[in-house]
Amino acid sequence: MDPKEAYDKLNKLFNGSMKGRIELTDSIYVVLNMDIMTRIGKNVLDQLGDSNDFVRGLHGKAEIDEENRIASYQGKNEGWLAEHMLILGLQNPEGEIKYIAAAFPSACGKTNLAMLIPPEEYLKQGYKVWTVGDDIAWLKIGKDGQLWAVNPEAGFSALHPEQI
Repeated sequence: MDPKEAYDKLNKLFNGSMKGRIELTDSIYVVLNMDIMTRIGKNVLDQLGDSNDFVRGLHGKAEIDEENRIASYQGKNEGWLAEHMLILGLQNPEGEIKYIAAAFPSACGKTNLAMLIPPEEYLKQGYKVWTVGDDIAWLKIGKDGQLWAVNPEAGFSALHPEQI
């Protein structure tokens, strides 16, 4: 839609809801930081192609109904869920890989767990652990009946190294 029309619509929907929260911006600083934190750019657009099958997001608290297609309503209808989760990959010495997705509240040490390094004895045996995501997981039960998760962000939840 026309940017003016979009801003008019969002201003009505989010009136007063952004107090103390992240704002909409065209600041190059914010844009570059979002580039660091998330999966954006030409590769993502190429992957989407002409598809309209993605969630347009805005971080805020507002009274929004299904007519305005918020992600939680879309997820309910399409059978997926977005959650504040850690996703870890684990591999045993035989090469078998398992993924773990677990919900954690903010500021509980989830990022520290995400950076887990196996004890030396297990490393020598061939065990491996890696982070798929430490902040958000999009979850969906696949046609195969398994729970699938993807991390829509890149890296670690925008933390400074001294915080980790």
